Amino acid sequence: FASVAWAGVHVGAALLANPHFAKLNVAEHPIRLAAGPVGVIDLSSAWLTGFYESCSLAALLRWTGTFLFVMLFLVSCVMHGKEFKGFTAMMKKFELCCPKCMAVGCLFFLLAGSILLLTGVPVFREWGAECLGTFLPFSTYFGHIKPWLKKIDGSQKQVDEQQKHALHIMINISLFGVCLMIIGYDVPAIGNDTSPLGLHGALGPVGNVIGKIYDVVRPGATYIKIAGFVMFVLVFFLKGFALFVGHSSQQSSGCAKPASVAGFTCALFGSVLMLTGSAILMAWGCALLIVFLLGALYFAHLKRKDMHVSMILKKFAMLGACLMVLGYELPAIGQASW
Repeated sequence: FASVAWAGVHVGAALLANPHFAKLNVAEHPIRLAAGPVGVIDLSSAWLTGFYESCSLAALLRWTGTFLFVMLFLVSCVMHGKEFKGFTAMMKKFELCCPKCMAVGCLFFLLAGSILLLTGVPVFREWGAECLGTFLPFSTYFGHIKPWLKKIDGSQKQVDEQQKHALHIMINISLFGVCLMIIGYDVPAIGNDTSPLGLHGALGPVGNVIGKIYDVVRPGATYIKIAGFVMFVLVFFLKGFALFVGHSSQQSSGCAKPASVAGFTCALFGSVLMLTGSAILMAWGCALLIVFLLGALYFAHLKRKDMHVSMILKKFAMLGACLMVLGYELPAIGQASW
């Protein structure tokens, strides 16, 4: 929550520092979808257009979102690094060959992927997403899918454990989708500064060769991004549907009922809007999912005093993903994303 507050302060500062807001003309720049103007109140359209056209704000949102996203992996790397013997023992428990090498490899992917994403350089961000995207299926299969598939004796404790593993699986699929989204967003940007890898020609002939490979891959980036979005919103859609079913089948009292309605509304509508391909609708979808995640953090952890570090960090990572998408989509208002 401190990170979110920190981001809010900087976003506010970026807005106040933006010269666009000092000379707004209500009659200019109506908000537009990819297909035409949005039917919103004209009085607000110029202000919102200025908000969307603020490139400094978009960059800040992307970096803040990236920081929240990689925080999960950095903390995991530090914790496993401090308890390296225990981490190696975990690899032995997974029945992997050369457990120590596997443990070192996992730490490398966690650290390298996080650092590369934080650089902000498109090609490095793509490599970072690939590092974390390599780690996630491995950790999900051995850490959650295998235990989830084990037969249980029906005790409440084991049922609860299986439900937790199922939730972790869904969230990890969502995080893997974020890695695909980053690749889909950043691959088309590689080389836009006149060098093959966006590194000002530092790699010389090697960069030229790899740049030609990216020219082949670049047309498929849109499909990678779409796949990432589908995987990312899947957990929100399922959770929203579960809240809807639970709300319909039971009598809620007090603030539980409006909270439940708000939860499934934000999750379901946010998921659908994220898949529209229209930048402004995707931005609104992000806003709804951010509200849902903040509510989930409060009701599932703060209110219950359930400080499950891993789950909290995963929710912050998903919150960061929403901020990243906002940072990518705000400058693209008026253009089709796919």
